Amino acid sequence: MTGRIGALVAGLVLVAAACGDAGDPAVPTTAAPAAVAPATTAAPATTAPLAADPPPDTTAPAPATTAAVEDTTPPTTAAASAAPEWQQLEASGPAPPARRNAVLAVDPAGNVAYLHGGRSGGESRADLWRLDLASGAWEELTPSGEAPTARFSHTGVWDEQRNRFVVFSGEGQGFGDFFSDVWSYDPAADAWELLAPGGAGPADRYGSCAGYDAAGDRFLITHGFTDSGRFDDTWAFDLATATWSQIATSGAVPGARCLHDCSYDPAAGALVMFGGQDDDVPFLADTWVLGGDGWAEGPAGPTARKFPATAPAGGGVLLFGGDTAGGDAGDTWSFAGGTWTELAPAGAPPARESAAAATHAGTGEVWLFGGRGADGDLADVWRFTPGG
Repeated sequence: MTGRIGALVAGLVLVAAACGDAGDPAVPTTAAPAAVAPATTAAPATTAPLAADPPPDTTAPAPATTAAVEDTTPPTTAAASAAPEWQQLEASGPAPPARRNAVLAVDPAGNVAYLHGGRSGGESRADLWRLDLASGAWEELTPSGEAPTARFSHTGVWDEQRNRFVVFSGEGQGFGDFFSDVWSYDPAADAWELLAPGGAGPADRYGSCAGYDAAGDRFLITHGFTDSGRFDDTWAFDLATATWSQIATSGAVPGARCLHDCSYDPAAGALVMFGGQDDDVPFLADTWVLGGDGWAEGPAGPTARKFPATAPAGGGVLLFGGDTAGGDAGDTWSFAGGTWTELAPAGAPPARESAAAATHAGTGEVWLFGGRGADGDLADVWRFTPGG
């Protein structure tokens, strides 16, 4: 999710802070305090009572005394719960160049992940890679025929019903080079297909976000930016018919923004959006939930940030990292049941922004690739296990 700082065009209102590249210096702001989850007290373990000795037989001479059998039944305890954990994958073979603002999707049937596009230094990329999640082996794919042009800060989902990788929007190499086309990559055919041309639905944009709704056989996109300004609209793409429809909502709507992130929470049947940047505030900390009744603002949670990474996980939505007023973050949060909880998983990745994240629908694990950290663009791979 990268862009240009400067004046907007064609008579539009000048914005205070344009949606900038992950490498641009941050505009100072005041970060909201992180919400602290209340401590819980574990229930005490229960202990089984000892068996009583039988009474002596008084009708006959007392036999030799026999020692009572000791009760060896162990005390009952609550079942131990696995703790959430991050683990770095040891990748092998030729690997993708380090990058930020790429898209990642996981094919659960094949136990592989697909990585597309992004930005390495000042270069937009069009390459496509496949990662074997069991062995850690990378493979660069070279599909025949037409393919999406180089882009970054686009969105991507895995279409579970048709076993394909679907990408939308983004920004190309030059100023004002934005997209609204929809493409799918079919691994069986090793080919890209244009599902919908630009202009068939939402306006061209980058710095948007997307959530895959398996039950509805669609994906949702919302908000974003071009050099014409920021957006506050929300659209659904029907994966069966390859058609767009705009989602009209009544009541409150999240303000126009970009560089936020969102994921679809299947447990709640809702799209969860957090943070980003608007015309006046370079780092936002608001949470919004789009359900059947429209948008509703959620509770306070992580500190204000842009470029976070989110994915469905653990019966809710996971959020990691992002760019804050104090620098890159490395915290992990869960939004479930309408509440934010900061997690303390073992082995957390180094702080970063603009990473790509995707969920393995079969295992529930979240996979994280790259982004930008203190030393520049990254190419490492991490797996998050929710535990529970």
